[in-house]
Amino acid sequence: MVGRYSNIPCVLVASKIDGYVSVNYDNYNGISDAMKYMIRELGMTKLGMVGGPAGNTDAKERKNTFIRVLEENHMSFDENCFVEGNLSRFSREAFDTLIENNPQLQGIFCVNDDTAIGLYEALKLHGRMPGKDVKVFGYDNMLSSAKMEPPLSSVWADPAQLGENAPQTALRMIDGEKVDNQVLTTKFIKRDSLGTVMKKGGEEYDRRLDRNYIDLYFNEIFYRYEKEEKDKNIADIKATYRELMDRIIDRYEAGTSTAEQRAEIIRLLDVFIGYNAMDYADMENFLIHIEQMYHAFRKKGDCFSELEDMLSVVYHKTVMALEQRLGRISESRENEQYVMKLFVRDIMQFEKGNDQSYAVLLEHLGGLDIQNAYLYAFKKPIMHLEREELVIPDKLYLKAVCREGVVESILGAHQERSSTEIFRDSEPGKGCTSLVVLPLFSNEMLYGILICDMTEKLFENGEFLVNQMGSAVKMLELLKANEQIQRQLEESLITLKENNIQLDTLSKSDVLTGIKNRRGFNHSGEKLLERNKAAGGR
Repeated sequence: MVGRYSNIPCVLVASKIDGYVSVNYDNYNGISDAMKYMIRELGMTKLGMVGGPAGNTDAKERKNTFIRVLEENHMSFDENCFVEGNLSRFSREAFDTLIENNPQLQGIFCVNDDTAIGLYEALKLHGRMPGKDVKVFGYDNMLSSAKMEPPLSSVWADPAQLGENAPQTALRMIDGEKVDNQVLTTKFIKRDSLGTVMKKGGEEYDRRLDRNYIDLYFNEIFYRYEKEEKDKNIADIKATYRELMDRIIDRYEAGTSTAEQRAEIIRLLDVFIGYNAMDYADMENFLIHIEQMYHAFRKKGDCFSELEDMLSVVYHKTVMALEQRLGRISESRENEQYVMKLFVRDIMQFEKGNDQSYAVLLEHLGGLDIQNAYLYAFKKPIMHLEREELVIPDKLYLKAVCREGVVESILGAHQERSSTEIFRDSEPGKGCTSLVVLPLFSNEMLYGILICDMTEKLFENGEFLVNQMGSAVKMLELLKANEQIQRQLEESLITLKENNIQLDTLSKSDVLTGIKNRRGFNHSGEKLLERNKAAGGR
C-alpha cells in the first residue's frame, strides 16, 4: 500500500519499512535503565520476559533489547525464561508456563503494561506476590499503571512527542529538506513493583528519606511535564518540593522537632499545593510517596510520635488536594458531557437533505474549540469492510467550510475537488498549526471526510465526533434519497394525471373530427341535466 504513495513525502509512525523515513521510540534506553536497576541496584541474577508475537516489530525489538542488556551485564539469555504472549492480559497459558518452569525467577519484563496486568493475576494465583516475591516492570506507562497493587514500574514512551515529531518531519520533507529517521527517547518510571527498600552500610533504609534522591523522586512524580521545565510554575513547584523534602528529612535524621519546625513543613506543603502542584503530578505515585515516608517515621517508634502526627497531617492534606483536583476533573467532564449532548441535539437541526444542511453540521464545532473545518462528501457512500483496502474516490465534494468560526455552504458548481488537492484547499486558519482528517462513517458505510483543527478537546472526543457526524451525514443522505423519491413520485403522479386526461378525452370523441361520440354525447347530456336540476328545473 505504501508503494502507491512513493512520489508523496511519507513518514511512518511507530513502524519501519526499508526505504521510508520513520519516527519511532528508542526501545533500548528505558528498558536498559529498568534492567540495570534490577541487576545492579537490586542484585538480581535471574530475569525473565513475557514478549509478544514474533511478527510484531515492537515486540521483536524489545526482546532483542532484553537479550542485549543481559549480555552487557555478563548474563546469558535463557530461552526457557522467555515466553511469547499476545500483547494482552489474556496470555494466561504463557504466564503459567513461565512461572511454573522458572520458580527461581526474581524479576520479569513484560512487553507492555496490559501484559503485566495479566501477569500480576497469574503470579497471585501461583502464590507469588508481584513487587515482593517477583519484581515486575512493563512498557507504555498506561494511566492505570500507577493504580495497580503494587503500582507498576514501566517504560514511558511519550505518544504526544511521537505525534508532534511525525508531522514536523513530514513538513521538512515537503520543504525539500533531507531528513533521517527520528528516534525518540524513552524513560524508566520506577514504582513499587520493583521494591522501595535498598541496602546502605549493611542496613536497610528507605531511599525516599535520602536527600540524594529528592530530584529522582520529583522526576518520577512529575515526569509527564518534563518539557515544561522552563515554565515558572514548574520551577516554583520543583523548588518548593525540594525545600519541603529537605525539611522532612532533617527532622527524620534529627529524630526531634519543635512546633515551629513542624508548622514550617505544613506551611511549605500549603505553598506546594497552592501552586496547583496536583495538576502536574502522577497523583497516585505522589500519594504513595507520602504514605511510604509516613510508614518510615512510624517504624522509628514512640520518639517519633510528633513527627508521625505531622506526616499524618501532610498525608491528609495531600489526599484533600487530590480529591479537590478529582472533583474539578469530574465537574469538567460533566460539563463536557453536557456540551456533547447539546452537540448531538444541535447537529440534527436540519429539515431537508440539501447542500445547505451540511453547514448545520459545522456550526456547532466551537464546543470542541474547532474554528476551522472542511466537510467533504463522496458522490456515493463507500462500503468498507474490515481488512479491506480503502480506496478513496478521485473526486470529492466540498459541501461546507468553517473558517475562523464563520460557516458557509459551497454552491454546487464549486464543490467538486480532486482527492489529491483537498489539503491545498483546506488551509489552517489563524492560530491553527495543524489539521486532522477524520472519516465520516456509519457502520461499514463511509460517507466522506472532515478536515478540521486538531484541538485538545477533539483529541479526547474524536471518536465521539466521528460517530455523531457520520450518523448526521448518513441522515442527510437518507433525507436526500427520500426527497428524490418523493420528487419522482410527484412527477409520476403528474404524468399519470395528464395521461388519464388524454385517455378520457380520447374515449369521448372521434379521433379524426374531434366530434363527441355516443359516450361523449351521453356524458355531456348528463352534465347539462345535473346543472339544470341544480338550478331548479325539471
